[in-house]
Amino acid sequence: MLSLHDILHSQTVRMAAVVAGGMTVTILLLFTFIFWQTAITETHRVDHVLERDAQLLSTESTPALEQAVRDRVAADFHRVVIVALFDPAGRKEVGNLEKLPDDVPIDGQAHSLHQTRSEFASFNLERHRIVARRLPDGKVLAIGRNVDSLEDLRMIVVRALLLGVPPAVLLSLVVGAFFGYRAQRQMSAVHVAAERIMRGNLQERLPHIGNRNDVGRLVTSVNHMLDEIESAVEGLRHANQHIAHDLRTPLTRVRLRLEQSSHQANSSEELREVVDRSIEGLDQALRIITSLLRMGQMDSGRGRDEFADLDLRDVIQDVADLYEPVTAEKQIAFTVKTTDLPTIRGDRDLIMEAVVNLVDNAVKFTGTGGRVTLSTVIEQGRPIVRVADNGPGIAPEERQAVLQRFFRSERTKSVVGSGLGLSLVDSIARLHGFSIVIRDADPGCMIDLVCGSQDVAAGGD
Repeated sequence: MLSLHDILHSQTVRMAAVVAGGMTVTILLLFTFIFWQTAITETHRVDHVLERDAQLLSTESTPALEQAVRDRVAADFHRVVIVALFDPAGRKEVGNLEKLPDDVPIDGQAHSLHQTRSEFASFNLERHRIVARRLPDGKVLAIGRNVDSLEDLRMIVVRALLLGVPPAVLLSLVVGAFFGYRAQRQMSAVHVAAERIMRGNLQERLPHIGNRNDVGRLVTSVNHMLDEIESAVEGLRHANQHIAHDLRTPLTRVRLRLEQSSHQANSSEELREVVDRSIEGLDQALRIITSLLRMGQMDSGRGRDEFADLDLRDVIQDVADLYEPVTAEKQIAFTVKTTDLPTIRGDRDLIMEAVVNLVDNAVKFTGTGGRVTLSTVIEQGRPIVRVADNGPGIAPEERQAVLQRFFRSERTKSVVGSGLGLSLVDSIARLHGFSIVIRDADPGCMIDLVCGSQDVAAGGD
């Protein structure tokens, strides 16, 4: 059962809190910028109007100017306008401002003012913008306007923040808590499955939670990895059984021969023959052990640092020179066909060993009078080493199994071998990033060593 502490401390809730905090800061900065820009724009507009009016009124005659001041005061129903005319000594002649403030420069420019108007004594320290301009006769004209609308704008912004930000933050946290709860449930199920797997239940898999997010894709990848591990462990179990069986057989034969010879050998020639046959059995066991060790090294990725550029045609020619006498002795038609190929990168000895194993398998399972073809082709820009024969072939359902260690088909168990040849080829191919494709040669079998990085499914017809 998930606790509130687990949910609140989940990564999803933390991320939601960070997003909510970032969103709050962003909104505050945005509203502050909007208010600041609006206040500046409105102030500039008021200043421009006041400065223009002061300039226009300053061109009027004194009687006309005094009448204009009276008219503006009379028309100010909302009590937002300051307009007054002062004599050169600073005494008010007409208007609604008793005294020109000392801190207002008489320069015809707009300035801030906090002043009480005589007839509106109840309104103290009202914010105004005011322009004081000296007339040609020495008098001073003062024109101002209330800008409390900017304070109203500020209050609107504050109310918008109070009404918008808290619900948005709360919604973010609620959504974060919901997804945090769901994520915690999913992760709890993952942890339970992981515990079972760690206790040795390799058939267990992490619960599928979709592939629409990183966690879902990670779970899918882990399940694929578990499939590979289970397959590897199962293969190791079978390999151990095959190793025990394949090593026990030659070792048992060696022991029996030695035991029999100790009681039955009548001459040094008979004893030498038994020793020679025993050595053959021990060599067979050593070959199995050596092949397994080499495959283990290649499966771990060792040896890639020693890769170099090489020409496949040279490898093919060396293999051809090696098997022409063998195929001639078995009366098998051995054909070699090569084409111009791009240079590949790899370990020359290992690639030659892979080709040797393919040719050796083809020769081994092809009877007298048969044929084996070793060739190179290019398909889809990738060089391919192809070995084909007209032997019994490999059944479609066995084309993946023959790449497993110690696998022996029922049809070929009578042929001497350890079942490691194609496994070794597969290990060499995977070390180089190559692939193996097995097809029918109609009749016989065709095996391609595809020297390219693209995945090619083995077993296609």
